[in-house]
Parts: sequence; structure tokens; C-alpha cells
Amino acid sequence: MRVNLRRLILSAWAVACLGACADRLPPVSKLVNDRRIVTRSVNASAYEHASRAFMYEEEERYQEAAAELQRALVFDDESPELQAHLAEVFIRLGRTDDATAAIAASMKIEVTADGLMAEAHLRQARGDAVGAVEPLRKAVTLVDFGDEPDKAQDTFLELAEAQIVALDVPGAEATLVELCRREPASLNGHMRLMAVSWALGDVAQSEAHLRQTLNEEPNQIEALTGLAWLLAAQGREPEARHAFREALDRSDSAPEIAAAFARFLVSIGDRTGAEQLAEDMVPSLTAVGAEGLPAAIEMERSARRLDRALALIAKAEAAGMADDSAMYYESRLRAAELLRESGKTSEAAEQVNQAAKAAGEDPERKLETAIAQAFVEEKRGDAVMAARRLETLRTRHPDHVPLTLSLAMIEERRGAWPRALTLVEELLKQKPGCRARRPAIRVRAHCSTAWGGSASKPASWTGPVCSWSKRGDWIPTIRKF
Repeated sequence: MRVNLRRLILSAWAVACLGACADRLPPVSKLVNDRRIVTRSVNASAYEHASRAFMYEEEERYQEAAAELQRALVFDDESPELQAHLAEVFIRLGRTDDATAAIAASMKIEVTADGLMAEAHLRQARGDAVGAVEPLRKAVTLVDFGDEPDKAQDTFLELAEAQIVALDVPGAEATLVELCRREPASLNGHMRLMAVSWALGDVAQSEAHLRQTLNEEPNQIEALTGLAWLLAAQGREPEARHAFREALDRSDSAPEIAAAFARFLVSIGDRTGAEQLAEDMVPSLTAVGAEGLPAAIEMERSARRLDRALALIAKAEAAGMADDSAMYYESRLRAAELLRESGKTSEAAEQVNQAAKAAGEDPERKLETAIAQAFVEEKRGDAVMAARRLETLRTRHPDHVPLTLSLAMIEERRGAWPRALTLVEELLKQKPGCRARRPAIRVRAHCSTAWGGSASKPASWTGPVCSWSKRGDWIPTIRKF
């Protein structure tokens, strides 16, 4: 369950708890949007345990959170929302049988949107992405934009997300259209509807939703950057340049927006403009020391001044900024990436080897360096060896998302579309809620189109689903999953 929904439950209890202390408590009335709402009172001890559970959950201490919720239910066993929330925590702990029992208990008291969402999350955890859609369809019929607008919006967004994971993009579009009809000021609704419209090839609608978002909130930087890329994709370079400049100004020259602007300038052949942007940004970033170094390197990289990016890494090492083992490891991987992009595969391989030594016995770092090595081999022209390397690793780490997606991307680029399809479909089934789902769907859509081998490919699918990266554009980065 999302953090804001937990707070909604908690705030509702805070109102209901006033004066509550007996076993059977009188109802409490309150005004919501000038409407008189009557709710049942909640035992103060139950409220105390639930509050502590939510704090534990914020700290990702799920065992303690589950225990506190169970204690709360001793004092208030009539709350379907508490039972549903306990189910959510059990799902996080992998205790699916306990989650099933908690959901059943919640539904027995009353069928609520919270209980149905917990049921959907349980189905997703069990790999049933398609089955997760139906409970959410029911959940959206139980929410009220007048009483709880945030909860209603989140429920619609959950349904749309589940439909995308289930590869029902037209269904997701219909859900988001309904959300924006019922809540015209929903920025998240318009932003996600924009991405779906782009995926379905409706560029005009994508632009309309972005502009609607900006009408509601002119400082929505994500929308401004998205509009800039959308205009660039249509060849409307002057308008795209203006949108990027406005995004940069409104974001107070945020480094990630500047880097995105530089990539756009390079893409239209304005290397001079990109280099000038780097000249303007890099000094202030390097002035803050190690903290600003990653952004400065990314700025130089985006302007395609790869030698300068490498020089920044060398300068940091000479100044002792990379003496920390984590910083040294990261700098080696970043140097390898830059050298690979420059076509200097031998030097890139050497940097990966140094990163591997710095990784020590850390299992996650060892996998990262293996992925980096595979990309170097692919760049060198040996995609078969790269794929073989990752396939071998995947036999030991079948559930590692970046590893699986990296292998799928290599297979896609070398034309092994059936294998790439198999990989991403397994990933979407096993990890339907992971952050890699949108780039995985992009790979799936491209391979299905190129190979024509997926019977389940949506007939109306004409393009990739957009994925927002932290760098400010729609290009996902493997190591950020």
C-alpha cells in the first residue's frame, strides 16, 4: 500500500478516536466537504498500535509492523481497513498464506477498496498480473472523489498501472480518461495518460495532456521536459528548444534538466550549444566537491565531451575524492561506461576489471561489473559472448531484474527476438511491479513487431511505453532499477 494511503487511514482514525475508550463506542460525526459523515469510533489502544505499525513500516521494519497491526486488531477487530493493511504487510514479507487469511477477514467484515487493492497486490505477488486487474476494477467503483479525492485518484492510478502490466494498454487509457474526467486537476492522471497516448501512437493526445498538466501547474518540470522531448520527436526543434529552456529556468538550472537539454542539443547537431551549456553548468557543480561530481560528469557526458568527463574522474581521484571504496568502485564503472561510449573498448574493459577488484565479495557489485563487462563485449562486436556471459549468471540469479533486462536488451539488439521476448515476458510475470517493467514492455513491443512471434501482443500497440528516468528523459538506465 502506498504511504499516502497509510496516512489517510491514520488521519481517519485520528478523528474517530476522539473520546474513544469503551469496548462498544458511539459513532462519530464529522464534516467533509460540507457534508455530514458518520463513522464508527476507534479504540484508543488500537490507534496507538496502528500508529506504531505505520512508523515501523516507514522504516521498512515489516515484521514489527505486522506484529503491531495484529495487536491493534485485538482492540478493534471490526476494521476491514486494518485487516487489509495487515495483508499488505504480509505480502511484503512474502507470507502469502497469511495475507490471504487477512484479506478474507477484511472482506468478511465489509468489501472495501483497501481490501480489493490488497487482493490485487496478492495476485501480483503470485505472478498473476492479469488476475490483479479485476479486484481493482471493483475497487474504483467504491471510492468517492468527494469524500476522499486522494484515495480515489490512487485507486484509479493503481488500476491503470495494473492494466499496463497486464499489457492492456487501451484499457489503461480508458481508466485514465475516466480519472481525468472525474478529477480534471489530476496531474498524475494527465501525465500517465500522456505516456499511454504516446505508447498508442497518438502524439496529438500526448501533447494535449502535457499542456493540460502545465495549465494546471506551470512549474511541473516533468511535464515541461516531457513536452520538450515530445516536440523534439516530431521535429519541432524551435518549440522543443524553448520548452527545454523554460524547464531549465523553472527548475533553477537543475543538473538533470540541463543534462537532458544538452542531449537534445547534441541530437539536433548543435554541439556548440551543448558545450556552452556544459561550460555554464560544470564549474558550479564541481565547486561543491564530491557531492556535485556525478552531476558534472553526467553533464560533460551529455554534451558528448567524454574526454572531459574522464578528466573529471581523474581529477577527483588525484584529489583523494575517490579514496572511499564505494566512490572508487562507482568511478571505475562510470569511466568504463564513458570509454565504451567513446569506442575505447580495451580501456573500458580495464576499468571494469578494476571495478571488479573493488567490488570484493559484494554480490550486487559483482553482478553489476559482469553486466558492464557484457556491454563492453557487445560494443566490441561479440554480442554472442556477452549474452553467454549473462545467461551463465542468470542460471544462478534468475530473479535479478537488471541482469535479466540487460540480457534481453542484448538479445534484442543482436536480433535474437524470440529469446528476448521470453526473457521480458518471464520478467513481467514474476516481477510485475518492478521499476524495470516499462523498459521491459518496450523491448517486448519491439521484438513482437520485429519477429511477429507473440500472440498476446496488443493489436493497437504502435510504439513503446515511455519510461521516465532520473536524468530527465525517457531513456531508462540499467543500474537505476
